Amino acid sequence: MTQMDPEKARAEARAKMIWGDSPESVASYLRMQGFSKEEAEALVRDLVKERKSAVRGIGVRKILTGIGLICVPIVTLIIFLSIGVILLKVMAIAVMVGLWGCWLVLNGIIMFLAPKSQPGDLADQ
Repeated sequence: MTQMDPEKARAEARAKMIWGDSPESVASYLRMQGFSKEEAEALVRDLVKERKSAVRGIGVRKILTGIGLICVPIVTLIIFLSIGVILLKVMAIAVMVGLWGCWLVLNGIIMFLAPKSQPGDLADQ
């Protein structure tokens, strides 16, 4: 196996980390590309921090989106009460949207508080 340019190897390692590869496999990959053990471990530490930061950012986005969705049934109920009629099917859909918002808030909180618990590719989040 031929070694690639160090910058290209760094970019490839970053991609592997974002895709959800373990820190050990990323460090092993860097070692195969000619990095010393210390260099590989330092780079992997930085990449783990970067991944945690990205997961937390996705978590915050989910929390904010979820809060907005939780407001849908509340606003729908206020509108229905102001016009004096409650359409059950529309209200049921609004409640389902609100429940989806609750799920997003819960998922976002977990992502924010425990970013290491999120396996897999961050693009799927």
